[in-house]
This record gives sequence, C-alpha cells and structure tokens, in this order.
Amino acid sequence: MPQNHLSPFIADIVETQLDLTKVYASYAKSKGQPPYDPRLMVRVLLYGYCVGIRSSRELARVRVDMVAFRWLAAQQAPDFRSIAQFRKRHLSSLGNVFLQALELGRTAGMVSLGQVALDGTKVCANASLRKAMSHGRLTEKQKVLAAEVSALLADADAIGVAENARFGKDKRGDELPPELARRESRLVKLAEARAALEADAAALARKDADKKARDKTLVSGYSCMATTYHKAK
Repeated sequence: MPQNHLSPFIADIVETQLDLTKVYASYAKSKGQPPYDPRLMVRVLLYGYCVGIRSSRELARVRVDMVAFRWLAAQQAPDFRSIAQFRKRHLSSLGNVFLQALELGRTAGMVSLGQVALDGTKVCANASLRKAMSHGRLTEKQKVLAAEVSALLADADAIGVAENARFGKDKRGDELPPELARRESRLVKLAEARAALEADAAALARKDADKKARDKTLVSGYSCMATTYHKAK
C-alpha cells in the first residue's frame, strides 16, 4: 500500500499503540483460540468505520473486492458473521479502543480519519490512553471523540439488525442461487437461459412477421375494395 494511504496509518496505530489486552483476555477464559487475530479484525473494523462502511456484510464484501481491506486483513477472509460476532463480543472494549485511535490521530495532527472528523487542537489527557477512560474523566475534546465512537458503533449495530431482518440472519444478501453457485450447474443454467432468450426472440420475430403479413393483407384488401368501388361508379 502507498505510505500516504490511510490503511498503513490505521495498521500502525493498531499494531504499535492500541491496548487490546481486554480483547485478548476474553479468549483466555474460553477454550481454543479466536478464529482470526483480533488485531486484524480491529484493523478491518476501524478502517471500515473511518471510510464510512459500518455494515458487517459490506465489510466482508470489500474485504474481497478492495485492496486496502485485503491488505489490512492479511489476505484472511472473515465472513460477515465473524465480523458481527467479534464486534458484539467486544463492544465495550472496542469503544475504548476506537477512542484511543481517534485521540491518537487527533493528537498526531490528523484533521480526519477518513470520514471521521477530528479536531486538530492538542489537549492534555486526564488519563493515559492505555487505561480505561470513564466518561467523567475525559476532557471536552475527548468527549466529542467519544460521541463519534458511540455513533459509529450504534450505527453499525442498527445496520446489522436491519440487514438481518431484510436478508435473514445467516444470509449475506448477495448469495447466488444454489444452481448458479457451482460452475458445472451454472454453465448448464446459463445455456438454458440463452436458449430461452433465443426462443423468446424467435417467437417475437414470428409474431412481428405475422402482424406485418396481416397488415399487408388488410392493406391489399382495402386497396382491392377501393378499386372495385371506383370501377362500379
């Protein structure tokens, strides 16, 4: 990725500055390891939210279609369910993590992180960025950023609820029908579709030809009737 692109900046913040202790600690309480490295998931979520992509389904799609997301995910492919579950599981921790990221960007002199507006004025924090910051201990500038974070996460949750209702909880919404998903059956189905289209076109052509023939017959009949009429007069 170009060095002046937002994605390497996000990656550096996540890799070197953010405190993800609570996120990793949650997996220590259960058996097995997280299906995807939490740092990669945070990179994808944070970058997505900064560029205006809140939907878990859309994040899963651009993870395939867009180079920046593929790079941030290290070529791994979490589906929308994994992204949504990660966000829900770590919702409280992510609020603090994202606040850390926005505060770091603002203090470093960033005017914005993608579509998230930041105030470039540097202020002294009342709490370390690596500590959990309660709302009461935040500065006024940090409270503005905290409001941004709350809006981002609330918007993501609302989109997820709406899309689950629209597409179904386990559906992306852009899946191919079963008969089109496999190449073998897809080619058969496409050939059938082509044949159907050609048959429709042929039927339309015949219908048009028949109409023209009928119209020609009617015109010829009217012409004969007019000739007979004039001869009779």
